[in-house]
Amino acid sequence: DELAWAANLDPEDANLVYVYAVELNSLGQSPRAIQTLQDALLLHPSNRDILSALISFLRDSGDVVGAQLYADQLRALGP
Repeated sequence: DELAWAANLDPEDANLVYVYAVELNSLGQSPRAIQTLQDALLLHPSNRDILSALISFLRDSGDVVGAQLYADQLRALGP
């Protein structure tokens, strides 16, 4: 997959990694998408897109506690 190759090639590109994780999730690979976003969050701790996707993917997978932790982190970033 070219998108996976590109995301691995440049993990500093938060948007590319985000798009890759969304693709993974849409293909039914939510655990891998979540892990990809959690890894990206280490490099981009204030990225709202990554945090929002994590909240959504975790909530959809039934991990309400995990989703809440990231929601709190997003809320702390302010408006």
